[in-house]
Amino acid sequence: MKKFLLSFLSAFIIFTLSAQIVENFSDYNVGGKIAAQAQAMGRTYWTTWSNVPGGSEDAPVAEIDGKKAGHFTGGGSIDQVLFLGGAPGTANCKTEGVWELSLKMWVPTDKAGYFNIQSKSPVNYATNEWACQFYFGSTSQTHLPTPGIGTMDCGGTSAATFTFQHDTWTDVKLIMDMDADHAEIIINGNSVYTWTYTDGTFGTASPYTGCIKQIDAMNIYPGESFSEFYITDIVFRDPNAPEEFPIMNVTPTSITESIIEGENEIITNPITVANTGTAEGEYEAVATCEGEIVWLTLTGDAEGTVAVGGSKSFNAVINPSELEVGEHKATILVETNDEAHALFTIPCKLTITLGIDDFKIKTAIFPNPASDVVNVVCNTIVNSIQLINNNGQIVYNHVVNNDNITIDTSNLSAGYYFIKLFTHEGTHSVKLVLK
Repeated sequence: MKKFLLSFLSAFIIFTLSAQIVENFSDYNVGGKIAAQAQAMGRTYWTTWSNVPGGSEDAPVAEIDGKKAGHFTGGGSIDQVLFLGGAPGTANCKTEGVWELSLKMWVPTDKAGYFNIQSKSPVNYATNEWACQFYFGSTSQTHLPTPGIGTMDCGGTSAATFTFQHDTWTDVKLIMDMDADHAEIIINGNSVYTWTYTDGTFGTASPYTGCIKQIDAMNIYPGESFSEFYITDIVFRDPNAPEEFPIMNVTPTSITESIIEGENEIITNPITVANTGTAEGEYEAVATCEGEIVWLTLTGDAEGTVAVGGSKSFNAVINPSELEVGEHKATILVETNDEAHALFTIPCKLTITLGIDDFKIKTAIFPNPASDVVNVVCNTIVNSIQLINNNGQIVYNHVVNNDNITIDTSNLSAGYYFIKLFTHEGTHSVKLVLK
């Protein structure tokens, strides 16, 4: 499982089972060959023109602008194939329905990029057919540099041009409707051109015959000597299919525990992660404690996947043995792949109190001797307070419900007094001198 906590905000995440392919290279090694790594992970949709993963045609994975991407450089040796429906050696291609291919392309200054769509690829068929092809920073026929200008062969030679920026990501979306025999290219959100898909790359005028109504593969070929580009965030999907996504919930929403000092028994609270959505859920949990002592830890399945309609549990374990009397706080964070509920925060509080038999009421009285005002501060809540003179008479009696009290003594005679405090822990008396 991928770690969410450091990469969640930047990761390319699409939660939809309508997608046939979602590829952002996040779990590929930089410098390793694309098809070789993909095949090792069971992703048979990547190969090369000669169907030799790991060979000279297989491009490396690189990192640019914070993204992992395929890195395609010129000279004609690299020739990458991405199957859009059929694995190598099969002919399970798309012949009906609407299909959307989206990707991001980065073309450095003075460099060029290219890809095409094959209605028949040489791996699946004895011969291959181009359905359409797109040049970024070069012309389709003369193959000369055209910085910031793209051209395309779609149903005809140099059917349309478009603009793009070098040294930044360009959003490319190709919609191919097999039912209506229609195609559309969209660059950075702008529709650039539409055509009849089966007209093929160069149209149907002699000597060209178009292509069959079928989507087989995407071919990435940096054929120019000045070709260099990066491609990532590839998604091939049915845009009309209903989206499926997880709906995650985490309980409880908070943890509060209270113990008496010396009760060092381990306390365990189960945390449950449930998924009521329509796609598999993923989660990862961590616990952080305020202060230097780690008294809250997680055990069990603190990260994992949750099937549709299922749940997983892990434990929040409290160990108070090294803690002092007082209030201690911690937080459990649970990150999920539910876009609507991506982060759950569980505040945790542990209060350690003194035992009743061990509790000692402590007070501070100032000034003492006093004249006009005396302040009383106690280590517990004082319910009520009395001031008793040397003859045993109550000269002051108030309900306070506070641990910090101020008494006006300006109208009392000089002499010896006793301050009597009434608390839940008992009563306490302190001597006071008024001058």
